[in-house]
Amino acid sequence: MATLVEELGKLAAETIDRREQKVEEEKSRLRPHLEKEWKKLRSSAFNAAKTGNTYFAGTINTVACQFTVFKPQPSDVKVALPDELMAVNNDKGPQVSFAGAGGTLRPTFQFRFEFVDSVNKNLATLKRDRAAAEDKDKEEDAAATRVKMEQFFKMGQKGKE
Repeated sequence: MATLVEELGKLAAETIDRREQKVEEEKSRLRPHLEKEWKKLRSSAFNAAKTGNTYFAGTINTVACQFTVFKPQPSDVKVALPDELMAVNNDKGPQVSFAGAGGTLRPTFQFRFEFVDSVNKNLATLKRDRAAAEDKDKEEDAAATRVKMEQFFKMGQKGKE
């Protein structure tokens, strides 16, 4: 027959094990949820860029995950983000923080990432290409003017003959 301490220890161990299994099961819901939410927010990131913003901040809540024991932290969200988001900032991913209800079963998270370096690189390319096109237009105009002048002088010389 088991002692009281052994019975209590077994009962507590079983409860802790069930809770840990439940946490892992609930934690596995996080990545699919974040992927689904990112698909919805992705167009907002493009809209931010279209208005000239050089960063994007999005908010994702976890209410739909219906967690009962797992209380996700920003670090949990960061490792569960979709690959596309994890690729930003040289594969460091975006900044992730609580946006509301931190430390609860249904927290809201904000993630933010900047793309100012890419903006600057692309802007420099656009300006360089535009300047090259303007230079080409000037060269073409000058060449056309030379041809017209040559034709004008040839016509003038024919009249003298």
